[in-house]
Amino acid sequence: MTSSVQEVTSSMGGDVISNGNYASGDVISNGNNGLGDVINENNDSGDVISKGNTVNDVTVGGNNVTGDVIIRAVRNVHQALIDLGIPKIKVSTTFSFVNIMMTSFPPSSAEFQEPVNGLVIKPLLRFLSETNSSFFVSLYPYFVYKLRPEIPLGYALFQEHAFNFRDDVVTGVRYRNLFDLMVDAVIAALTVSGYENIPLVVTETGWPSSGDGDVGELETHPLFAEMYLRGLVCHLQSGIGTPLRQEGVAETYVYEVFDTNTTFGNQAGVRGGTPGLNWGFLYPNMSMKYEIDFSGGYRASKGMLVKVVQWLLSLVIGLLI
Repeated sequence: MTSSVQEVTSSMGGDVISNGNYASGDVISNGNNGLGDVINENNDSGDVISKGNTVNDVTVGGNNVTGDVIIRAVRNVHQALIDLGIPKIKVSTTFSFVNIMMTSFPPSSAEFQEPVNGLVIKPLLRFLSETNSSFFVSLYPYFVYKLRPEIPLGYALFQEHAFNFRDDVVTGVRYRNLFDLMVDAVIAALTVSGYENIPLVVTETGWPSSGDGDVGELETHPLFAEMYLRGLVCHLQSGIGTPLRQEGVAETYVYEVFDTNTTFGNQAGVRGGTPGLNWGFLYPNMSMKYEIDFSGGYRASKGMLVKVVQWLLSLVIGLLI
């Protein structure tokens, strides 16, 4: 797996310029006006540009006009970059996993759902193949865990336990964490579409540490957010990859650095149907919620186990009172 620490944490550095998905907080217009200024002001050596998060609009609108506009916008930005003399920056658009997958289990049988597949994904894949670009997806095990109550919490949090696995009933492949299962579902869907070799970039992933007001849920806890991010970094640094793609995902970006206490800023929660969740590993005042070692090498420490026990005890006491 080629994802490095820099790539895991690059939502802080401007390597992704996004219109709408807040992967780095940089915004570009749908046209070419001002594109050069934005890139030069932020990072003229940036790696990729994501032209927004389009799936919600497409699945609601479901018409050729919407799909054509998205593809034209991506091509316009790509051509503008060539005109500016910086063709190495790759251009794509970000899709939400929960909105584009017709089925995700078993992973080997996964396909993209219609109409977004025919209207946007397939035309975009042709463009990505032509320009040697990557397929962008926001991938949140938290949302799949909430949608599938049979999934153990530890399985979504990269916890290595004897029974934390799911087998693909078609291929017999065993998955030890939900992240890999979701990645391979996307890869299988890309294969069905005829583009199995296009690199996959996870533009957003994370776990909410708390909610605002009535949004708070049992699983939105700093302890679980810390476990997910630590497990994610360790897994990416291991270089193991996934059963369907030995090299794994090309890049992974954490959502998000700071808590954004606004509905507009909390894009992950809005797209997952739960606005108001806090995803940052820093508080708005820039203090750390928990220590994350982005150099990898994570294992469940004694201190982490103590935190788990303390949390469980407080939960039990709260239920008894």
